[in-house]
Amino acid sequence: EAAAEAMEGPTQDSPRKFAEGVVEQLVKDLAQVQVQQPNGTFVAQTGLHVEPMHLQVVCIGLWDRMAPEDLLIDMDDVTTFGDVGKALANYYESSVARVAAGDAGNERRIRDWFDDHLITADGVRRQVLLGVDQSEGLPNTQIEKLQDTYLVRVEQRARATWFELAHDRLIKPVRRSNEEWRSRNLALFQRQAKLWAENARPDDMLFAGSELAESLRFAESNPERLSEDDKAFLEKSQGMRDRAEAELQRTRKIELQAREITTKNEEILAKNRRLHVLLWFSVLGAGALIALGVSLVEIQRRNAETATKNAELEHRSLFGGLRRAVG
Repeated sequence: EAAAEAMEGPTQDSPRKFAEGVVEQLVKDLAQVQVQQPNGTFVAQTGLHVEPMHLQVVCIGLWDRMAPEDLLIDMDDVTTFGDVGKALANYYESSVARVAAGDAGNERRIRDWFDDHLITADGVRRQVLLGVDQSEGLPNTQIEKLQDTYLVRVEQRARATWFELAHDRLIKPVRRSNEEWRSRNLALFQRQAKLWAENARPDDMLFAGSELAESLRFAESNPERLSEDDKAFLEKSQGMRDRAEAELQRTRKIELQAREITTKNEEILAKNRRLHVLLWFSVLGAGALIALGVSLVEIQRRNAETATKNAELEHRSLFGGLRRAVG
C-alpha cells in the first residue's frame, strides 16, 4: 500500500495518471521473492517489501520513456517502457560501472562477486560475512559504495555483520546484466574459464591448439585483466597441451624405431636370400665337379680296360705268329 502511494504521489500534481491496475501490477512485480517449498525447491511469490529505490528506478524509467503527449500510463506502456527486469538491470549496470570507476578489471571483480557470493547456483540470495578489509575478495570500501546504490544491504545477525542482495527481484536482472557484460567485454577463454571453475574444473573443458595459442597471446598482452580462474585455466590448458605433445613425441619415437627395425629386418631378409642363392649355386657347382670327376675316372677306367684288351690281343697275335713260324 505504501509503495502504491509512493508511485501515485508524483502524479497528483501532473496531468499524467496511472490507469486502473497498473500500480498494483508494478508493485506486485517489484515485490516478488523466492520462497522455499517443503521439497527444497523455490517458487516466486509476492512479498510484503518493495525497495523504494527500485520503485523509483522503474517509475523514472517509465515516465521518461513515454511520449510527452501520452498522459495515461496503461498496461501497454508498462509492457513497452516499464519492463521491471530491464529497468533494474540497467540500474545495476550503471551503478556497478560507477563504483568500478572505469576500471574493467575492477568491474569484472564486482560482477563476479555478485554472481559467485550473493546469488547461489539455484538462483537464491545468500549472505557474505563481513571480513577484515575485504569480504569474499571484494574490498569493504567498494561494498560500502554498493550499499549506497541500494544494490546491497547489511544485516546484523548472531552478533555478526552480513551483506546480501537488497531484494530477490534483483536476482534475474543482475544475472542477465552480468552475462551480457561478459559477452561484450571478456575474451572467449575468460568466459570458458568461469564455466570451467563453476563445473569442478574438468579437463574436457580446457583449451588446446589455436584457441589456447590465441588465449595465451591475449593473457600476455593484458595481464591486468586476468582473474585467478583465468590464470588457473590457462595453466591447466598448457599442462594438458604439454602432456599431449610429450605423448605425441613418444609415439613418434616409437613409430620411428619400429620403422628402423622393419628396415633392418628387410635388409637381413634380403641378405639371407642372396646367401641362399649363392649357396644353391655353390651346391650345384660342387655337384657338377663331383659328376665331372666321376666321369673322368670312369673314362680312365674304360681306357685302361681297352688298353689291356689291346695288349692281350697283340700278345695273342704275336704268340700265334711265333707258333706258326716254328711249326
